[in-house]
Amino acid sequence: MARALEVPLYRLFYDGDEPLAIPGKLQRQSRANEPDLSKFYQLFGKMTEDDRHLLLLMARRMASKKAAKIKRA
Repeated sequence: MARALEVPLYRLFYDGDEPLAIPGKLQRQSRANEPDLSKFYQLFGKMTEDDRHLLLLMARRMASKKAAKIKRA
């Protein structure tokens, strides 16, 4: 949705008038990941709806397994 509106994602959840200040370390990490994210967006956009559903289902399962491991530790 943010991409379609051509606004940063945080603007969908942030109600202030001033842009958020991003700490230097996060800003550097964000720039370092931009090529990877750009490629991901392109590939994700080319996927069929079924493929996107499968990918998100797998991600949810992986995240829930990771959370369960952390909870047990």
